[in-house]
Amino acid sequence: MNFLELARMTVQQSGTIQGVLPTTVIGQANRLKQIVDFVSEGYLDIQNAHRMWRWLNSRFTGQTVIGERFYQATSFTDERTSTPITRFSQWGFKEDGSDIGLSIFPTAIGAAEEGPLRWLDVDRFYETQGRGPQTPGKPQFYTVSLDNRLAISPLPDDIYTLRGKYRKSPQYLTLDSDIPEMPSEFHTLIKDVALSYLEGFDEGPRIPVYRLRMLPNWSMLELHQLPHTKWGAPLA
Repeated sequence: MNFLELARMTVQQSGTIQGVLPTTVIGQANRLKQIVDFVSEGYLDIQNAHRMWRWLNSRFTGQTVIGERFYQATSFTDERTSTPITRFSQWGFKEDGSDIGLSIFPTAIGAAEEGPLRWLDVDRFYETQGRGPQTPGKPQFYTVSLDNRLAISPLPDDIYTLRGKYRKSPQYLTLDSDIPEMPSEFHTLIKDVALSYLEGFDEGPRIPVYRLRMLPNWSMLELHQLPHTKWGAPLA
């Protein structure tokens, strides 16, 4: 469903507007604007409810610059779409240092020499990699700087290709034809959230996000789009 179809369905099921369905989401006023805004806001809140929604996670690729330590997300390309990254929220990493798929290889040689980069938390990175003379070489370590740039060390002595995970920033619905990126079988959940917000606006306090988990399909969306729990080996 696109934004307009979701808004029309929400209006129809709200039972508060009789015989009038929006023909566009743009330029609405009064009650129709309120419903359109709740549809847009509801989808935004769904996206922000979890950091690990599968549809918001993707992979990036791009090349280093000789002697350059820091990289903005916009300097990389989304592997799935082969287009420059325009929506970015977070680099993929695990603070325990385990391998999450961030890798590097000399661009001229290719993936035959691809290997992982090792994570260091930002303080440890600057303590061990940012002091004193810097000897260029093949990068072995990475962190996320305080201004959310990817930082690597040693300084690249050649052109290398980086590949890894990142999380997109939320998608905003603004045009009639905008289609939510979340799986289509769960699009009606956006309508359900918008109706819940409308009910709270009309009859009581705003419904908090945690209560939205009681809506139909929310638990199925979590099952379908969140990483599954993995149990470790027995302790004894």
